[in-house]
Amino acid sequence: MSAHFSALTLSDHDYPFSEKERSELWAHIVRSYDCDIVLDPQFHIRALEAQNIKFTNFQKNAEAEAANCDKLISQTRSIVASLKELTAKYDNVAQETHQFQTSAQKLIDDHNSLMLVYNEIKANLLQFESLDEITKTLNNPNGGNLVKKRSFRDTLLKLDECLLFVEANLDYKEVELYQVRFRQCMTRALTIIRSYILQEFKGVETEISQRIKDISVKDKSLNNVTIDAFLYTKFGERATSYAELLAEISKRVEKHPEYTGLLQECVDQYIRIRFNLLHPIMWDHLDHSIVKQKTLVQFAQDNISFFTTLINKEFDLFLKFFLEEAVPGLLVLHAHEINLFSQWVTAKLCEPLYDTLRNKIIRESSINSLCEMATLLLKYYEFEEGVDMYEFLPSQSADKLDFGEFFKPILEDVQSRLVFRVQWFVDEKILKYKPKFEDLKIARSNLIAAGDDESLLPPAEGKGFNDLYPPLSQSIQLLSQIYQLVNSSIFDDLAHYIVHSCMIVLKTGAYELALKTLGPIDSQLYLMANYLILQKLISQFEIEVIRTETTIDFTGFSNIMNYVTRRGSSTNTNDKNFLELAKDSVPKVVKNMIDARMELTIELRTLVDDFTKTFVANKIMYAIQGDVNLATSVEQIHKLRDNIDIELPNLRNAMVLFIHDTQVIDFLVDGIQEAIVSQYEVYYNDLVHLYSTPGSNLEPRPNLDDVMELDTLMGFLGEVVGKMYRSRQSSLATADMLPDDDSLYNVSD
Repeated sequence: MSAHFSALTLSDHDYPFSEKERSELWAHIVRSYDCDIVLDPQFHIRALEAQNIKFTNFQKNAEAEAANCDKLISQTRSIVASLKELTAKYDNVAQETHQFQTSAQKLIDDHNSLMLVYNEIKANLLQFESLDEITKTLNNPNGGNLVKKRSFRDTLLKLDECLLFVEANLDYKEVELYQVRFRQCMTRALTIIRSYILQEFKGVETEISQRIKDISVKDKSLNNVTIDAFLYTKFGERATSYAELLAEISKRVEKHPEYTGLLQECVDQYIRIRFNLLHPIMWDHLDHSIVKQKTLVQFAQDNISFFTTLINKEFDLFLKFFLEEAVPGLLVLHAHEINLFSQWVTAKLCEPLYDTLRNKIIRESSINSLCEMATLLLKYYEFEEGVDMYEFLPSQSADKLDFGEFFKPILEDVQSRLVFRVQWFVDEKILKYKPKFEDLKIARSNLIAAGDDESLLPPAEGKGFNDLYPPLSQSIQLLSQIYQLVNSSIFDDLAHYIVHSCMIVLKTGAYELALKTLGPIDSQLYLMANYLILQKLISQFEIEVIRTETTIDFTGFSNIMNYVTRRGSSTNTNDKNFLELAKDSVPKVVKNMIDARMELTIELRTLVDDFTKTFVANKIMYAIQGDVNLATSVEQIHKLRDNIDIELPNLRNAMVLFIHDTQVIDFLVDGIQEAIVSQYEVYYNDLVHLYSTPGSNLEPRPNLDDVMELDTLMGFLGEVVGKMYRSRQSSLATADMLPDDDSLYNVSD
């Protein structure tokens, strides 16, 4: 049956039957079996269920889960709806909270702004309200004790603060009134300090003066230690407290110059007291110095040293009272206080020194002493100018003082006296010098340098220049002594004057004596040698200013007198020419610029030209001077050659005695050669012209070839000069092997 069922099952192709036909077919098949093969529907259902248990279970689970999900979705939708409701409520609350916060913050900001305004108003009102308290404090009749209290310093600081406040807020109502009142209070406070300081200074002066007087009565020999103990130790005991009060005035002077008068009074009182205490001590020292009868320099050294020490001590004491502490550890002293101290030293403290030294200087006649005195004073001129504030460390000494300024009056007196004595010496000792025969002695090596010695300035005593002409030696000594000791313009003026005087003395004294003794050639060489010495030595000085000499020209008056004399009594006052002469007759002021160096150069050039002409005419060319003569021309030329061959070497030997500068000698020899050639050229041309002129038939007629031509003369001069140079080289080589000889030679020998 199973096989049959399987066959039925396998062959149950019901297509293309309809559903109904299929059911009928199946019913027919089932009824063909003997057994009941139709199952119970329930059994059939259970069979199907057993066969599809997993699917059924899954379906049930899925249905359960679907039910749960539906329930969950329902709940979620309910929750979301609740959340939307809550969110709407939260947004409403947040909006209301933000509005509240904004309102509250605005109120807070308004409160803070009002508090700031309140505090500012309170602070500003406090500045104005402090005026009454400050005024009451400063009106205290017991001002002397007030400045000793710390509250007084606080009051000053409060006043500074109030003044800065009102100056920064000038737009406030009635602020000008408060500014004036605050300024009055500040002036009142500083005036109280000034009065207290003046009173205290006076009390200290009285106390120290009385104690010194009491001790001097008991002990006549009061020593310096005791005096210093009273003048500096005792006086400086209260310096710290005074300095703090004075600093309160000093530091306000810079911005408010009107307080300078208060500080000036304090400084003046201090200076007056110090001068009263020091005055007898200074004069006592000066009186003892005068009694010792020392020289000017010794006297000046002792007293300048004493006053230098005294000024240093005074400045150290001055610093204790007037130094201001700008920052911790750094003290400053303003230029105003330095100037006040310097003015006191110059005008009062050093006045006894000025008077005493001035009397000694006026009576001093030694130029050497005056030069030493000027040198002593010039060493103090090492101070920098143009400084507004000086800084000090607490350990520094008084090294900021301009001692050159303190001793400047003394230096001016010394320089004035020195210039006067130099002018007197030039007028009396140099211009009026009477030359002697011994003055014509010259030294072998000291008359003029050979160009290898640049240090020709003589020492202070003038050693090494005794062999020069005395006025010249003395003039150079004067210039070297006063060089850089007087003002440069004054030195330049004196240098021009001295050089001019030396030239006058050399021309009118030494040259005239040498002309009588040595002859024209050697006298000119002697004068030339001295001019060269003067030119060489004066070039060692830095002379820049040219001296101006003012004169009055009366030549116009002389012209009109000559005009009147020529016209005689017929002079017409209406003549225009006469009126022009009358205008020109007015004396005129003429300013001549005098440069002694240029004058010396011109004189030297003139002298060289005169020397060349004199030597050539008297020693060489006289052989061919006069009328040109054909008959004697050959003999004259032979004489000329002999003169050149003899006189040029002799001239060189004479030059060496006077001039040791080979360049100068060569220059003179070259000039002489040029003069000889120039004059001989004229002579030769005249001779040739005469020879070729018709009518000059002289017998015997010389041969023109026997006459020396110009080129031959030049060659001959070259040979003679070459021999001179070779002889000079041989002499120098011989002189190098000989010992130095500084003995003097007489020119006449």
